[in-house]
Amino acid sequence: MIPRKNILSKIIGLLPHGAPAFIYNSTLRVPVLRDILGAIVRRSIPEKVETNGSTIFLDREDIAVSGSIALKGFESFETGLFLAALRPGMKVADIGAHIGYYSLLASRTVGQAGRVFSFEPEPRNRSFLEKNVAVNGSRNVTIIAAAASDAVGEHDLYIQKYNKGHHSFGRDGVTTGKITVKTTTLDEALHAYSDPALDIIKIDIEGAEPIALRGMQKTIARSPNLVIFSEVYPRCMNKLGESAVAYLSQLRSLGFSLSVIDDEEELVKPIENIKDFVQSIPKNAFRNIIARRG
Repeated sequence: MIPRKNILSKIIGLLPHGAPAFIYNSTLRVPVLRDILGAIVRRSIPEKVETNGSTIFLDREDIAVSGSIALKGFESFETGLFLAALRPGMKVADIGAHIGYYSLLASRTVGQAGRVFSFEPEPRNRSFLEKNVAVNGSRNVTIIAAAASDAVGEHDLYIQKYNKGHHSFGRDGVTTGKITVKTTTLDEALHAYSDPALDIIKIDIEGAEPIALRGMQKTIARSPNLVIFSEVYPRCMNKLGESAVAYLSQLRSLGFSLSVIDDEEELVKPIENIKDFVQSIPKNAFRNIIARRG
């Protein structure tokens, strides 16, 4: 008998780029489909996988991110773009580090002359992050147990049962509870490490990107060649009283050129008109973008 993991991996491999994430996000909102998908995917998630030269221990209760990583369906095109942007000696911030997928990519490439600052406020995700950093001997990774925000303090974090990459400052239809987490600003967190200029920021925090942006103005000012990989999720931003149009407009006003990552066509396309771009994003969907300075 062919193992379920192999069958599912082959199916995932036949889907267009971005399709696995769409399927996960769509089915997780339908209780019956969510339970069926959860049962199937949980059986297929191994304890750990080897990917891009690193060992990653997976969360078997997370059918979205860990499930997608296990089935080789997690952001493969964006992974390539992220790796292509990295160089030895770079300094990177991974905001919303989750279990450490992007932190490990950065750690291996920037080397001991570089540095990775990984922000993860949620204890379960952070426990996997800490384990993955330790197992891979990633001594250049500094884990910051706080959510990146616009102020130092505390904030409610709403917890998702099935998609542990979707914990958010905002309540969602499939939220199962909330916890209180510490918050900090990128500027304040980096001040403890001699205020380094950054080369790359990866930020994926379910609609709170505009909030975190307000807390990194000093860092941006001293980082002339900064590249930001960011999720843009208008629905989640709106729930927090934020605006995707305002977020992208502020990035542009700070001197960044903006491009959208087109997973299906495997292209990076310039964003000409911000309002038109945001309006083109379906109601419950998100897009990943690259913002470049220098």
